[in-house]
Amino acid sequence: MDSRKIASKLEKRNGKDCLIFLFNTEELVINLNSEDQESLKNLFYEMMHELFNGLFEIEKPTEEYEPKLFADIANDYIDKLNKEVKQIWEKLPQELKQEENNGH
Repeated sequence: MDSRKIASKLEKRNGKDCLIFLFNTEELVINLNSEDQESLKNLFYEMMHELFNGLFEIEKPTEEYEPKLFADIANDYIDKLNKEVKQIWEKLPQELKQEENNGH
């Protein structure tokens, strides 16, 4: 799959375990210790926006992270997100795929 890459990283911020997605110049932070859904809605919005610009893949964090449980959760979550992105891309009508229409 030849697609753009979206970086991610795990980091402690203000004592919270966070999964961070790096979309262009914007960081989207998911607090893994919280049940707040607002950051997830923002992530999905940004992912759909990115998808209209072409297929992409979220890269898993490469650095070691403790507790390992959060690294395992993040990797599993990213696997599921990438699967969903690919499924949505395949169902997206051709006329909405800018990547295809622009000859990229």
